[in-house]
Amino acid sequence: MTSTALRPRIRPFFPIFLLFLFPFFFSDAPAQSLFREGVSPYPEDRNTDVLHYRIELDMKLEKQGADGVTTIKTRFLSSGDSIVWFHAAGLSISSVRQDGKEVRFVQENEKIILNLTGKTIRGKQSSFVIRYSFSYPERGMYFRFKTSDTPWRKTQVWTQGEDADNRFWFPCYDFPNDKATSEILVTVPDSLKALSNGKLMSKTPVKKRQATTWHYRLDQPHSTYLIMLAIGDYSVVSAKAGKIPLSYWLYPDRIEDGKRGFSYTADMMKAFEQFTDMPYPWGSYSQVVIQDFMYGGMENTGATTMNDESINLDRFDLLDQQPEGLVAHELIHQWFGNVVTPRDWTHLWLNESFATYFETWYYRQKGWLEKAETDLFYNQLSGMYSDRQLGRKPIVSEQSYVNNLYPRGGAILYSLEYVLGQEAFREALRYYLEKHAFQPVITSDLVMAIEESTGKNLDWFFDQWIYKAGYPEYQVVMDTLTRPGFLSIRVIQEQEQDSLTGLFRMPLDFEIEDQKGAKTVRVENFTADTTYFFPVSNPKNVRLDPGNAIMKMVTTQKPFDWWIYQIGKAGDLAGQVESMVALQDSLHRTDVQHYFRQILMKSRYSLCREEAIGFLASSTEIPSGDLLQSGLKDQSADVRRIAAAFVSRLPDKKQAWDLAHHHFLADSSFAVRRTAASALADLDSLKALTAFKTWIRSHPDEHRLVPVLLQKIGSYGVSRDFSFLEPFAKPPHHRSIRDAAFSAMKRTDPKNPNLQSLWIRTVRSDPDEILRQYLLSDASSFRSAELETLLGDLARNEKIHSVAREAKLQLLRMGLSVNR
Repeated sequence: MTSTALRPRIRPFFPIFLLFLFPFFFSDAPAQSLFREGVSPYPEDRNTDVLHYRIELDMKLEKQGADGVTTIKTRFLSSGDSIVWFHAAGLSISSVRQDGKEVRFVQENEKIILNLTGKTIRGKQSSFVIRYSFSYPERGMYFRFKTSDTPWRKTQVWTQGEDADNRFWFPCYDFPNDKATSEILVTVPDSLKALSNGKLMSKTPVKKRQATTWHYRLDQPHSTYLIMLAIGDYSVVSAKAGKIPLSYWLYPDRIEDGKRGFSYTADMMKAFEQFTDMPYPWGSYSQVVIQDFMYGGMENTGATTMNDESINLDRFDLLDQQPEGLVAHELIHQWFGNVVTPRDWTHLWLNESFATYFETWYYRQKGWLEKAETDLFYNQLSGMYSDRQLGRKPIVSEQSYVNNLYPRGGAILYSLEYVLGQEAFREALRYYLEKHAFQPVITSDLVMAIEESTGKNLDWFFDQWIYKAGYPEYQVVMDTLTRPGFLSIRVIQEQEQDSLTGLFRMPLDFEIEDQKGAKTVRVENFTADTTYFFPVSNPKNVRLDPGNAIMKMVTTQKPFDWWIYQIGKAGDLAGQVESMVALQDSLHRTDVQHYFRQILMKSRYSLCREEAIGFLASSTEIPSGDLLQSGLKDQSADVRRIAAAFVSRLPDKKQAWDLAHHHFLADSSFAVRRTAASALADLDSLKALTAFKTWIRSHPDEHRLVPVLLQKIGSYGVSRDFSFLEPFAKPPHHRSIRDAAFSAMKRTDPKNPNLQSLWIRTVRSDPDEILRQYLLSDASSFRSAELETLLGDLARNEKIHSVAREAKLQLLRMGLSVNR
């Protein structure tokens, strides 16, 4: 599973070492856990082992629900029990039959509890047929509709099971430590198509209803949360990865964009099969784009759901984001997550950290070294950010941070590969998959698999990196004076030590370069203060961890000319960044400026070019116009964006306006355009206001830029702009435009009666339930007797649970009772 919230994008305007002082650089890195409150991460006691689910659904779109029959084939795990239970939340259950005999039942606490007619016998199989219906489910299944007010929407139904939400649309044992085969028979209107896990067995027309029943079956066992359903108006594009059938479920009006988004799927599958030495295990692989998905993607077994905004990327979007990492992340889950699955949610890193690692691994395999090194660098920074800003917490723990489970864990797996070596690492993971295929696992299973396959006991590694928290903070002092004829390297571990973080044991590589060339030596480091001596008399430069394999903070003391040599010669991302950070206080020197400019002009790493222009532009009160123009011509949109952020500081305000205005109107990247708009506002607010309105009138539905411009207009707080903004808060504009218009109107004329009446009308009955939630979150700004009445009505009577939930939350924040 991936999302924008799970894949932080660090785009600093300032030196990287300041990232840890400014958490807003990680605005997409949430501190909360992935899952809803009230769901235990640990499995409950049970007396049944589910063998097979047969789920039959007759979709009732007008009710946002379905009539269902689920048959659960089980094997009893104990003898003498008269009660069994399954998860079932919000389902209206009409009857339950056990092996053809009706049984009594009660529903409570998201469960159905069955009073059996006899006693369980360990090992005996039994089938339960449960008839039910549901409408407006609280979670698990989501309904979206295209209407005249929301023409930009798609009519869709889709599910999201992880962690414990499939219980809201079919009764089941809803925890990952049990695996079963499954089949779904779903009846939908003929205008729509349906996708589920496994092989499409049949499509059967339903007489007199203009409907079709789609029957899918998966004969390999998988965990309940991976069972999925997606329904919509799709064009299905077929492809192959070797002998594996691939299908891409795409919007008819975005077929080429979707095909481009999934274009590396076959190549990735081949690469992952070669690494794992395990053929793709699920028979076929489908990827379907869905709207309003809360994540970037979800690795349902053999049928991945993808956020359409992450895949349907046109030539402009592709300048600011790329889909390959997401596609690789979800695909490798078909092995790490679906073949082997965590027994409980405290070990979720066995899914997500591995998928994050394999994004970077795939980039390396393709020779995309910039992407690979940058991805690893971001993962390390995000992992350290978790400790610095959110508080230290072990990766294996209850409610572990998103940053821990994804980037931090991915970076640690890279360190594990460094410790073991690539070949041993690959063989260990192959053995782990083979030994535990189609079984639930915990972290100790991985540790033992490594020991059994390599002979190495890595308890120490997992103890410090997985079961504890923190990271090493090294102070490294290098000189050739302490012992003549030798290079002296003193390594001090300076991190605060307590029960969560101790001294780190790690092999450390040093790259030593002298007149004879460069060589790498490895030492073992596990003490607080150690000095190493190497027989080198006149080194040109020395670097710690030249492969950037360890998540760490480093303060290095070495001669100034070594840094100059490094910034001029380093060909890797970490080496360039490290030298820029070390030399940033010496930017008054022309030689240092020269090397920074060389990085800006020649570095293959866009991140390094970003940092170079950021350092150079920040080093003086008035940045150079030539410098910024060079940055604005860079092929990377990220570098251009950094340059655009400094344009307003140019002394020649006409030149500054012309540069910013050109990139606002003509840059191919919308991210750069948004930054250029901010520069225009800083340079001349009234002139910018006119430019923004002119552009909006010509492009009223461009939701990638219009929302930002509406917010800029609102930021001036001028009441006469209210009439310009008001039409954009109404249908049929895109949700992001309407939301921005409401926010801007509130800033321009908060007491305008039209604002409150439109706000209340939208919250009460708009067809876009997500916009209603957005607006409700700001309910306190519109407090009145009418609002309080509306909130109470929504809290008690609204059918869409997410809206009712937000209304209840707002009442609580206002100190009001839901039942007043």
